[in-house]
Amino acid sequence: MESLEPHQTQSDQAVPAFLRTRGLGMDFGNGPVLHGVDLDLNRGEIVGLVGPNGTGKTTLLCLLMGMLRPTVGRVWVAGRPVAALSRRRLARNMALVPQDLEIGFAFRVREVVAMGRYPYLGRFRVPGHEDLAAIDEAMSLTDVQALADRTIDTLSGGERQRVLIARAIAQQTPVVLLDEVTANLDLSHQLEVMELAVQMAAAGQLVLAAIHDLTMASRYCNRLLLLAEGRLRADGPVRRVLTADHLQRFFRVEARIDDAPAGAGLIITPRLSSAKPWPTPTSQNVGI
Repeated sequence: MESLEPHQTQSDQAVPAFLRTRGLGMDFGNGPVLHGVDLDLNRGEIVGLVGPNGTGKTTLLCLLMGMLRPTVGRVWVAGRPVAALSRRRLARNMALVPQDLEIGFAFRVREVVAMGRYPYLGRFRVPGHEDLAAIDEAMSLTDVQALADRTIDTLSGGERQRVLIARAIAQQTPVVLLDEVTANLDLSHQLEVMELAVQMAAAGQLVLAAIHDLTMASRYCNRLLLLAEGRLRADGPVRRVLTADHLQRFFRVEARIDDAPAGAGLIITPRLSSAKPWPTPTSQNVGI
C-alpha cells in the first residue's frame, strides 16, 4: 500500500495531524453550510461525526475527500494540501463510502470491489496477486463472497452498502470516511461494520464515520465531533460531547444519559414527557 508520508519542514514544531483542516467553510450560494471548521485527526483513531440531519456532515466528508472545493479554508492530508493532489494520489490516501452510490452499469459485485485497487494499477495493468488477495479479504470481511457474481443492480440497499464498504477496504488507504453506512443495514451487519471500523483503527487507519445512531457512536468511537448549524460545536471524548445539554440544545431532545454495562458506551433515553403530543384527529387531518 503506497501512501503519503507526513510532510515536514525544519520549522515544524511537531508532526502535523494526518488529516487537518483550518477555517473550512462551504457556501452553495444560499448562505454558508459550514463555517470555520478546524480539525486535527490522526491515524489509529475511530472518530464519530454526529449531529442533526441537514447540518453539513456529508458536505464536510466531501470537502475532506476533495470532491468539493471549499469556499474558504484548506484541507491537508499527510501535510500536503488536498487541492494539490492528483485524483489517483488522493485515492491512495483516502476512501469514501457514501450512503449510497448510483452505478450506471450493471457491474458484478466482484468488479465493484476490485475498483478499490484501481489507484494502484497502471492504465493497462491487470490486478496482480496482491490486488486479488486484497479483494478476496475485503469481500470476506464484509460477508459478500456469496454475492460475487451478482450484478450490483440486483442487490438490496443493505447488500449494496456492504459491497461499497468492501471496495473501500480493498482500497487500503490510511484514511477511511464513512457516511451513514450503517443506516440501511440490519442490526447484525451494523455491528459487524462497526467492529471492522475498530479493527481498521487498531491497524493504524484513521476512520471518520458520520453516524446518526448516538448509542452506536458512543459504543464504538473513542472521539466524537458534534456538528450543528454548520459549526463544530464539540470535539472530544464521548462523555464530553454527548451531554444532556448538547442533546437538548442541538438535537432538541431531553434525555437521560447512563453508562451502559461493561463499558459498552452510553444508554440514551429520551424523556417522553418532552415530546410534542400527537394532534387530536379532526376532519381536516384524518386521512381518507
